[in-house]
Amino acid sequence: MQNTSCDVRLEESKAGVKIAGRNINNLRYADDTTLMAESEEELRSLITKLKEESAKAGLQLNIKKTKIMATTPIDNRQIEGESMEAVADFIFLGAKIKADADCSQEIRRYLLLGRRAMANLDKIMKSRDITLATKVSIDKAIVFPIVTYGCESWTIRKAERRKIDAFELWYWRKILRVPWTTRRSNQSILQEIMPDCSLEGRILEAKLKYFGHIMRRQESLEKITMLGKMEGKRKRSRPRRALNSYFEPPLDEPAMDTMPPPVTETFVDLTGESSDNSVPAAVEKIGLNPQDDESTLSLITWNIDGLDLKNLPERARGVCSYIALYSPDVVFLQEVIPPLFDYLQKRAVSYTIIPGNTDAYFTAIMLKKSRVKIIKHEIIRFPTTSMMRNLLAVHATVFGNELCFMTSHLESTKDHGEERLNQLKMVLAKMKEVPESTTVIFGGDTNLRDKEVAKIGGLPNNILDIWEFLGKPEHCKYTWDTSQNTNLEARYNCKMRFDRLFLRAASAGGQIIPQSLDLIGLEKLDCGRFPSDHWGLFCNFDVVL
Repeated sequence: MQNTSCDVRLEESKAGVKIAGRNINNLRYADDTTLMAESEEELRSLITKLKEESAKAGLQLNIKKTKIMATTPIDNRQIEGESMEAVADFIFLGAKIKADADCSQEIRRYLLLGRRAMANLDKIMKSRDITLATKVSIDKAIVFPIVTYGCESWTIRKAERRKIDAFELWYWRKILRVPWTTRRSNQSILQEIMPDCSLEGRILEAKLKYFGHIMRRQESLEKITMLGKMEGKRKRSRPRRALNSYFEPPLDEPAMDTMPPPVTETFVDLTGESSDNSVPAAVEKIGLNPQDDESTLSLITWNIDGLDLKNLPERARGVCSYIALYSPDVVFLQEVIPPLFDYLQKRAVSYTIIPGNTDAYFTAIMLKKSRVKIIKHEIIRFPTTSMMRNLLAVHATVFGNELCFMTSHLESTKDHGEERLNQLKMVLAKMKEVPESTTVIFGGDTNLRDKEVAKIGGLPNNILDIWEFLGKPEHCKYTWDTSQNTNLEARYNCKMRFDRLFLRAASAGGQIIPQSLDLIGLEKLDCGRFPSDHWGLFCNFDVVL
């Protein structure tokens, strides 16, 4: 009876969200009520009506337990003198609802729950008395349902697909007791397990089943919200982008509409970039800060060609846009020049930047302050270099895991192959010297040819070439390709895998496992050139505690 009276009062109200001509302002499940409105005034009126109808039945609305989630900042959160809490997300029926409708954190949350469920089944999965078929059946009955709970409403992007695939392969390897350091391809793992359907396929199947269920119904709220269109139009201008979120101008430096001209022929001022950060500011005001995901680590290594002064301001902004877009935890940069370094220091306020030098051109390592805690750093000079090359090493912790990040720009050109191999030997020796309890990741412009690595007998057994470990994917093999990258305006076609990533895993404790590798910087800028003559490498890792 109470529900009927409340329904009438709420349905009579014009407040709410209009979809396909129907006004929707409330959703109820058991004793939970969700109200929806397009403005603060409408929401306040709905809450008042709900409170009045509840009072008639002797019920009271607990304002202290009432929370508000909005897509824009709310100025007044008080109802009859009582303040309501504004949140960026909340759990409803076991699913996390976010103001920006992003599902990435929700997907990661369930993948972590799946890992936790797997940990609880560890004794069963390690038992030699249980057949592989039984273990797979247990997975289908216990672990996968936990991971896919509520997946019908997920919006899955390319990054989330990779995480789902990585989780599934990690799980199969656990069942087979195959450590990730074993040089077995993912394809061989799948051939041994022979799953009838992948985890991503199960999610798609669940989505299609739910969609079919809704479509078979004659009239329902779910069908209206799924097929109907919302009234109104999106504001003019481009959709919101995720660029420049980590490159905000200093508070004491006003943004400028144009970049000032170079002071001389050899110095380009990069500190006058135009910056419009109204979107990040609004997000910060309502508390929509992304939550840290302790199960992943991301890294970029890139020779940004600072020695090429042509279109340097535009190319520098292009590099920064890629860093802001991918938001990596760690960035290795080569061929940084002092103006570029000053520019990064002023713009990359969310990163600690450690240079390998401060003169001419040098390397640098950028570490996200919120996720990477620095212990110490060191610079190891190559004694016989003729090109001012060195090795930059930073010791740090990431969510309690000790890591050593290394980058270098090894001696260039074919004629300096002997010196380049000497430098490579020093790099490998330094990686070996790091305590075994620490994971070591090296990346940079190595200028190596495959036959040069073969000359020294290949990499040590405990050091992996990440590209080779991931199955030698063709799409990210060549990082220096004059047939595709026209910055050098070369009259010859040459493809080389100059930029490389090496990994030495920790002997115990948390493991950092490579999951994907991609090229970045493949799009031309408005100036008609690429950000660099090298493609960058973007690598994702899983952190397994």
